[in-house]
Amino acid sequence: MFQHNAASAVLVELKKRGWRVAQLANELGENYDWLCRKLYGRVPADLGEMYEWTLHLGLLAKPEAAPTLGAATRSSVAQHTSPPCDCGEINPVLS
Repeated sequence: MFQHNAASAVLVELKKRGWRVAQLANELGENYDWLCRKLYGRVPADLGEMYEWTLHLGLLAKPEAAPTLGAATRSSVAQHTSPPCDCGEINPVLS
């Protein structure tokens, strides 16, 4: 599911920019054939690759340093509440 969502966002962004997959592959230093296969779901892509594609195209902001997340998590655990989740569900590990 993650690969489909990331690949769809990347392909839409490439179309908006008038780019081809070959240009993205060249900029990322990836093999064109493998990138095409990953973007079209013919072979699996790992989370790191999907992150790299979306970050390179500006679809994701580079996260702040880890201490910010760590401080928020420690604070939430101390209060016995879960940190906000973008899916609207409570994190069962921390609740």
